[in-house]
Amino acid sequence: MAVTTTTTRHSFNGSGSAYSSGGTPVGQGPFSINFTVIDATHIDVYWTKASSGAGTPTSLSVSGNLTINTHYTIQNAGTGSTATITWVESGFTADSTVTFPTSSDLIVITRNVPLTQVTNYQNNATIDAETIEASFDKLAQTAQQLSDDKDYSFKFASNLSGATGFDSTADTASTITIGKTSRANKVVGFDADGNVQATQEIGSFLGNWAASTAYVARDIVKDSSNSNIYICNTAHSSTGSTPVSTNTDVAKWTLIVDAASTTTSTTTASEWASKTSGIVASTDYSAKAYAIGGTGVTTSSGKGAAKEWATTTGGAVDTSEYSAKEYSVGTTATSSKSYALKVDGAVTGTDFSSKAWAVGGTNVTTTSSRGAAKEWATSTGAAVDTSEYSAKEYAIGGETASGGSAKAWAIDGSSPDGTSEKSAKTLAGEAVTSAGTATTQAGLASDHREDAGKYAVTAEDSTFSLTSTNGGTSGLYSAKHYQAKAQANQTAAASSASAAASSAASAMDTGKAIAFSLIFGA
Repeated sequence: MAVTTTTTRHSFNGSGSAYSSGGTPVGQGPFSINFTVIDATHIDVYWTKASSGAGTPTSLSVSGNLTINTHYTIQNAGTGSTATITWVESGFTADSTVTFPTSSDLIVITRNVPLTQVTNYQNNATIDAETIEASFDKLAQTAQQLSDDKDYSFKFASNLSGATGFDSTADTASTITIGKTSRANKVVGFDADGNVQATQEIGSFLGNWAASTAYVARDIVKDSSNSNIYICNTAHSSTGSTPVSTNTDVAKWTLIVDAASTTTSTTTASEWASKTSGIVASTDYSAKAYAIGGTGVTTSSGKGAAKEWATTTGGAVDTSEYSAKEYSVGTTATSSKSYALKVDGAVTGTDFSSKAWAVGGTNVTTTSSRGAAKEWATSTGAAVDTSEYSAKEYAIGGETASGGSAKAWAIDGSSPDGTSEKSAKTLAGEAVTSAGTATTQAGLASDHREDAGKYAVTAEDSTFSLTSTNGGTSGLYSAKHYQAKAQANQTAAASSASAAASSAASAMDTGKAIAFSLIFGA
């Protein structure tokens, strides 16, 4: 086969998801690896495990190399076709559940051709073209592999050369010449010539900077005047004094910790956090000043601390407005407490407190168009608002100016409203008196009626007595008696009809007259 591309590595994400062992595979492959291989063993397969939702290769709990025939198989090895990789189900089964590399897993496949030549060509033997081509193919793939390794290695750029690139040679500059004991616990760095060396990670700390001291590259000192930390970049013998920033040898030092600026920033941060003695910057004050008070904030126009806005009483916070507590229970501002309890006058303007409106207070009690709820309910003997009276006065009071209470109109013995009008009780008494008189008159009428009946219908020859109302006279005869007697006389005098009739008529007239007189008193 021919090697027509330079690709030696390929990466991709899986496509698997969990399924039960023996079921329909999900994301098993085959997947193209985008280059040809002579032998299935000539590749390495690296699995980068996802943080969640990863595949489950056996014997691997973290990222690592997968094993041929355990985790995967290779197809098209040794042919001219692009090789493919297929996952092995048993290599990804855990508790009867199979999960091939998922879309969250990264697979990296690289060529790993052994650096050997195992074909033995015999003198004068027939040479097969495929065998020779296979050897050349392996050489080409080996060269590509080495080039790939070089690309992934630390190196100097090929355009570096001469004095501008190295003080020596590229080989010297890139070669560490000390043994492992000297290299132990060191890091790779570069010396003053730009050559690689094993050195301490940062350098040697020598304490405070001092004059007349021989310093070498990577020595570390502290500037005692401001606590800045410097690292020496050029060997020299020190002179002068601190601060290092103004020393004549300042160019031979590199500042690695700017403690002075940090201190300034720390001081500034501290002031922004807690300064209460005035402004921090421009017209701005600290968090503490705005929280609990400070110069320029406490009782200052347009400002005031949070604590003051919450709790100050007896005066304004910012010269015009008051705190929540003052508005709640204070006496300076028109507080909730004033609106609740003040009884010695208006809270503001013509507005009075709930208590004043409830039980009375200055300019509410007995005040025109006002009056407390208690007064409207219970006051007696006088008007509540100078003109109207309470419910109690209208119910049981004795104030005639109110028009008379319900009680007065019910039982007063005098006029409830001071006029000629009378109470229900007075009118009822008068009605009882009138009823008694009527009863007496009815009794007299009954006696007269009884006696009249006696005069009219008492049987002949029977006497009767009048009621006591009519004098109680006894032995009297009725008109009926006299009529009977007259009729008897009329019969006895039948011989003289005209005379008897005349006599009877006369007697009748006389009887009627007497009866009339007796009945009607005439």
